Amino acid sequence: MPIPARLAKLLIRTGVVGLHPGVRKLMGDGLAFLKYYSSRVLEAPNEDLKRTQEAMDVGSAIDLCLGAPCLIPELRDHLHSLIEESHGYPPVAGLLDLRRAFADKLRRENAMSVDPEKELIVSNGVGQGLGLFLDAFIDPGESVAMFDPCYFMYRLAAQHRRQKLRLIPTTLEDGRTRFDERAFAKALKGSRALLVNSPNNPTGGVFTGGDLERIAYWCKRRDVLIFSDEVYEHFNYGEHAPTIAALPDAQRRTISAFSFSKTYGMAAYRIGMIVGDQWLVRPMLVSMLASAPFVPTVMQQLARRALTIPTAALERRREEFRRRRDRATSILQRWGRTIDQPGGAFYCWIPIHNLSMAAHDLCVELKKRTGVAAMPGESLASNGKSYIRLSFAEAPGVWEEGFQRVARALSEWNARPSSKAA
Repeated sequence: MPIPARLAKLLIRTGVVGLHPGVRKLMGDGLAFLKYYSSRVLEAPNEDLKRTQEAMDVGSAIDLCLGAPCLIPELRDHLHSLIEESHGYPPVAGLLDLRRAFADKLRRENAMSVDPEKELIVSNGVGQGLGLFLDAFIDPGESVAMFDPCYFMYRLAAQHRRQKLRLIPTTLEDGRTRFDERAFAKALKGSRALLVNSPNNPTGGVFTGGDLERIAYWCKRRDVLIFSDEVYEHFNYGEHAPTIAALPDAQRRTISAFSFSKTYGMAAYRIGMIVGDQWLVRPMLVSMLASAPFVPTVMQQLARRALTIPTAALERRREEFRRRRDRATSILQRWGRTIDQPGGAFYCWIPIHNLSMAAHDLCVELKKRTGVAAMPGESLASNGKSYIRLSFAEAPGVWEEGFQRVARALSEWNARPSSKAA
């Protein structure tokens, strides 16, 4: 837990903080610069941030850490011509023709009626949308509820803003995210907002339509805002579930964040779409203007081109990833590592309870011994030391080789559980 800022500044001023081994390890020869740091930085979960950054720095390893599919083939030939056409600053809220096209997509696919001029912002990815949401609606010291496990950015973004976390435990059962409704209702009491992600990162679990209706009901009853991360909307391998913002109880209290990173393989181009009632979107737009306005024009034009790709191509892509999901779980099972098959997204949430290392240490050893980068679970779940996450979003052949190496290594370590992979 971070030290309160006033105490931290006292320890810095007196020089006592430099005696703490954890601080010395984190700062190295940068101790003299601590006196310049703001309270927000000092109270951030800096050790967690450092560990997460180290895990994401894959170097030359096979990357099973991050979920970044390759660019969809239909877009590969357009970048050069779009670069030549792009010039000047775009509108702060984004190119109007892109917003109109996305509003049409929402009407067709998500049963959402949106005014593209007042209720839609083009953002620098969903990550910026989350930050704008937390800045616009939640003060330091106020509570944010989120399901556990969850995407590491949720925790870190809220903690970095000195907001309190209320975690709602979940389990994965037949590809579905399950939670206790009483615990959920209790966590919402006193919370300002709820963060929702289905399909879920890191487990791949999905909420059913009935689950989402109960979530919307309790959020309305507790008067809680909803931030719905829809980044994996096209990677649901089971029955279709509605977008929570389309439900009557959630319509006017939900900010939905969509992305081109997964569906179209545009993670490198940082395009997100923030959608909600105009009176929720407006303060987020103000925050965007004051922090990081102007999503690059050429990236918005590529996103506009992406929206012209036929639905059949997206369905083929989803089926490809369904086959990858089946192949990934098959590889793990062959090496004696059984998991609950994810219902969506492109991750396997792998338990390592029977090994003698915490997830972070295990991932360090995996990278060293197998040349594969995996994501440790510490930043993804309250019990994350007992899990690692593998992504099957890499190029065909590459991700399979990575899964084979990791599964083989886990099998060997499992055969000698008292060993620390010596």
